[in-house]
Amino acid sequence: MNDRRREDQVLSSATFEQSAKQVKLMTCLICNGPATAIDADEDYLERACPKCGHYRITGAALVLIKAHGWHFDVELARKWIADNQASGMIPIIDSHQAPRLIDV
Repeated sequence: MNDRRREDQVLSSATFEQSAKQVKLMTCLICNGPATAIDADEDYLERACPKCGHYRITGAALVLIKAHGWHFDVELARKWIADNQASGMIPIIDSHQAPRLIDV
């Protein structure tokens, strides 16, 4: 019984370490607050922000935003993310959606 408990603890520890490698504390790309960066495809960045929600943003959208010196309209982007999370999918901000979510 004691060996079984130790084996479970080792497995739990290994699972936690594996998860820790995939998730990093970073900055939210929308509000610049603390967010979790999740290892994602090379085509986009993925964040989980306690205030903005869980979303992805494409590399093309990031390039567009930086090239124009744009900043997200935080409230508008949060609403868009919340509305699009209802589908059960992680919302993706692409180069077509990004200009609709900027602060003008």
